[in-house]
Amino acid sequence: MEQLSQGLDNTPHQTYLFNWREDDLRPKPFLKWAGGKSRLLPALHRCAPKKFGCYFEPFLWGGALFFGLCPQNAVLSDSNDELIHCYRIVRDRPEEVIERLSKLKVSEEEFYKIRAMRSEVLSAVARAARFIYLNKTCFNGLYRVNKNGLFNTPFGRNRIASLVDRANLRRASRALQEARLQCADYSAVLQCAVAGDFIYSDPPYLPISTYSHFSN
Repeated sequence: MEQLSQGLDNTPHQTYLFNWREDDLRPKPFLKWAGGKSRLLPALHRCAPKKFGCYFEPFLWGGALFFGLCPQNAVLSDSNDELIHCYRIVRDRPEEVIERLSKLKVSEEEFYKIRAMRSEVLSAVARAARFIYLNKTCFNGLYRVNKNGLFNTPFGRNRIASLVDRANLRRASRALQEARLQCADYSAVLQCAVAGDFIYSDPPYLPISTYSHFSN
């Protein structure tokens, strides 16, 4: 794991919203995530500061606001190692991810075959592609694991699910180029924030019953 403080200092760098050229198309989240905020982006934009130092998003999930703002200076983090690994590979090796996903097919048989794979024995690109595939084809995009830490969300039965939007994945990779991606607890990440930074915190929902607790 990268050192949490690597590349961070105490000098705020002014980051202006919408710093790309107006003719650039902004990326959308390349993952489907329960509780994602894509539909709320207009309201979130109105609440965001006009300028800030570093952008912090300690519960990354689908990253809707990050992709909506595209800040040049950002620390994106989550305690889900599979999620952060996927973001890093999309950032660094998007064409290989696209190629890998383009060879996969959407079917119940294929889903359970890929779900049964152990991510730790896969190559870096295959591991990221597996994460995206399962996210796109599982039930409602829910990320749920069993007591052994193994992904166990069932097949979503959406046989026309689109596995990869090539143009959007490339835009997402571009937006992530300068972002620092950390697998860490939110409390540790936020210790690096200083006055003038912008923290967007969208934590998981609290369970409402004994059996409703899952990672989303």
